[in-house]
Amino acid sequence: MSSQSDVARHLLLDQSSVSKLIASGILPRAARGALDLDACRDAYIRHLRDAAAGRGTASEEDSGQLTTERIRYARAQADALQLKNDLAMRRVAPVDVMVDMVTLTFRSVRNKFLAIPSTDSPAIFQCKTVGQVFALLTQHIHEAMEGISRGGTDDAFGDPSSSKEGGGVSPDDAGAPAAPGRRGRRNR
Repeated sequence: MSSQSDVARHLLLDQSSVSKLIASGILPRAARGALDLDACRDAYIRHLRDAAAGRGTASEEDSGQLTTERIRYARAQADALQLKNDLAMRRVAPVDVMVDMVTLTFRSVRNKFLAIPSTDSPAIFQCKTVGQVFALLTQHIHEAMEGISRGGTDDAFGDPSSSKEGGGVSPDDAGAPAAPGRRGRRNR
């Protein structure tokens, strides 16, 4: 028969670990506190084998917690893979890229609509009726929206190299007389 310290030395453990193993029923107790060294070694080896095989003698609570953690980890891996696939298939986009695109689009919308008064003022001045003003402004607003929907983010009313100066609609197109000078620039 051996003491706890003898068993601890034999199993390469400290004495408190041997005490815990005895208290949890892994190591067999002998009469009057003495321990059988061979029986303790066999029981400890069985315990290590069971733990390695996943049949450990851990409490059900610890076992359930480990299972929960494994499920959570597997779910996180699956979610990460799904996100990677969605990015590759272009079903999703990074938020910072989307914020940049929306900001650029809103800036373009703002610039296009703020440009209407400065580009249309000379032509509106030449209009003789409210209908002509309405037609001119409606035409330019529609052009601005059309340019935005096509993804245009540079020029207020389309391509500046278009056949009409300034790329917009002339007052003649809207039923108003033509404004003097170049359209889209302020008369100085």
